[in-house]
Amino acid sequence: MPSSFPVVFIWFLIAIFIFRHHMRKNDKTQEKVSSAFWNKEQSSLVVRKKELAPEDYVEIHLTDEDLKDQAYYDNLGHSELYRQDTYLRDLIKKPMVNFQHTTNTDLRLTYGTAMITVIESYEITYNAYITTLYRMGETLMTAGDDEFACKLLEEGIVVGSDNRKLYLLLANFYKKNGYIKELQLLIDKANDLKSLTKNLLIKELTELITSSEE
Repeated sequence: MPSSFPVVFIWFLIAIFIFRHHMRKNDKTQEKVSSAFWNKEQSSLVVRKKELAPEDYVEIHLTDEDLKDQAYYDNLGHSELYRQDTYLRDLIKKPMVNFQHTTNTDLRLTYGTAMITVIESYEITYNAYITTLYRMGETLMTAGDDEFACKLLEEGIVVGSDNRKLYLLLANFYKKNGYIKELQLLIDKANDLKSLTKNLLIKELTELITSSEE
């Protein structure tokens, strides 16, 4: 009976050939991706400065008239919130942008390298705004002022926040009060998000509606 060694050896050589072929193919693909990336990076570094367009800015809806005075927070039993309220008054007067899902390379290609520092400062202001809205809303709901809390949390949604905790806090308030229409609108808003946790958030919001209908 002839030995099977030559056949096995041939198949071994074929396997090595296929493996090396795929490795070379992957290397070429990686080279193309890397080359495209660095070409894009180099191009972005020589783009002339371009001012932000009016539509690039986040439109703020809160005003000084919507916020409260020290006496309000004292009566609520949360005097410490007045500092955050004062902080909000300062933030709403500053320019904000929300480019969290746009790479720095794409921002440089659009607005030039000279604008990156300005854009980053506007984004820091935006993130501070969202964080303060959530923290105040959470404390206000605990303190019993659902109306004011809801106003602050809804502002966060309107200006494009993808803060999961903010969404869920507002969603649970809607569910507790039977605001199913508002809860559905919240899901529709979440569908427009680009965050990595978008699908999980939509699943959690949908489950709240389902449990409300049982």
